[in-house]
Amino acid sequence: MAPWSVLKDVARLELGALNYQQRARMNGQAGCIIAVFQTPGSNAIAVADGVKKAMAEMKGRFPSDLDYAVTLDTTLPVTEGIREIIYTLVEQ
Repeated sequence: MAPWSVLKDVARLELGALNYQQRARMNGQAGCIIAVFQTPGSNAIAVADGVKKAMAEMKGRFPSDLDYAVTLDTTLPVTEGIREIIYTLVEQ
């Protein structure tokens, strides 16, 4: 199974850019930005998990000197909020 097929149920994939005049650097090294936008009505956590799973699967095909990093995950406040709600309900 192709790694990107993991996302087909929760995402629409397309090759393109909002702005073609950007440069990406991380820790002073040249890089590449892959932005993932949630579609209306989709589950943000499922999309983020699908992207992370697909990237982990694709890493096996990367050259040995190539790596990736998730530098911004906007679902972290959502999952932390859910955790706090559960903690509050259990505490009561």
